[in-house]
Amino acid sequence: MRYHRADAHAAAWLHAGWTAADVAAMPWGTVWSEERRQIERDTNRRAASPYNALTGDERLSFLADLAAIR
Repeated sequence: MRYHRADAHAAAWLHAGWTAADVAAMPWGTVWSEERRQIERDTNRRAASPYNALTGDERLSFLADLAAIR
């Protein structure tokens, strides 16, 4: 799912007319912050389907497993 989200980021950036380097260079808290928030919302929408396929218990278990990786 991690790679699916990375692909969603790339698609959202491309849709907004940005490259990955452009987005990485966008500082938060500037005139670009609203556009970057829009890109993040688009990313979340694009990346949601695999997470939505999980039940609530599966989602909690998945999140617990991710937290344990740290």
